[in-house]
Order: sequence, then C-alpha cells, then structure tokens
Amino acid sequence: MRCFALSTRLLPHVADFLKRWNPNEGRFVFATRNGTPWDGNLLVKRKLYTLLDSLGIARGGLHAFRHTNSTLMDHLDVPLRLRQERLGHSDSSLTLDVYTHIVSKDDARFTEQLDGILRPNAAKKENGSGLEHPKPSYLNSKNGCGGQI
Repeated sequence: MRCFALSTRLLPHVADFLKRWNPNEGRFVFATRNGTPWDGNLLVKRKLYTLLDSLGIARGGLHAFRHTNSTLMDHLDVPLRLRQERLGHSDSSLTLDVYTHIVSKDDARFTEQLDGILRPNAAKKENGSGLEHPKPSYLNSKNGCGGQI
C-alpha cells in the first residue's frame, strides 16, 4: 500500500465519488458488492477490455499502466527515488530496466543537447560557412530504431 499525490484536477472527481461511496468493512474504495477487493483478472476481463474495445484501443493488462507511468515519469525527469516510491520498487534497476521505456523524443532531445555541449560554436560556424551537418533522423526499421547523425 502506498500514498501518493493526486492532481488538483482529479481531486474534485475523487471527492464526488466518495460522496456516493458506501464504506465497507475493509474500507476499500474500489470493492465488489460484498465489500471485498476487486479481483485484478476479472477487472481486466470485465471492465478494462470492454472499455478498450469500445475505444478501439488494443487490449493490454493493468501492468501497461505501470509501464506507462514509469516511462512518463522518466520523460518528465522525475527523480528516480520518487519513481521507485510511486511504483513500490526497492531496487532502482527494476524501475529502469523493466518499467521505463525509451521515448524517441527524449532520444532526439538528448542528441541535440549533447551536440550543443560537444560543439557549442558549431551553429555559428555552420551558419557562417555554409557547412551543414545532418540532424538526427529516425528511420522506419524492423525494431523501430535507426537513424543517422
């Protein structure tokens, strides 16, 4: 069980939900009619798949939300310790190696930042001398990676 912040835009929705909520013995916010926690597999099959199908989104399980959350936190430069805490990981390698995925925009942004560090005067020279160096370009390939510098 973990505590974490909720956005100010989400809080009114949660407050509205809690007005209609009937506390159960276990005080679970999301529970069955009997007051027991939802079964994850049944939730995916009965609720999530139905929602995804209606929206025309490929089916995925609940872990997809964890992978997305981790990847978005990485993209937003959230400190690793906070990412670990939100995901409940004691080992940073699990957070980084399993749950965090590369976003090509991050790779392109890093490439431009690195170019600026390694060649701080290159833009002036290129503009003044007519020299041009190709910018990173992501090409379609079998594994979705590829490019040139």
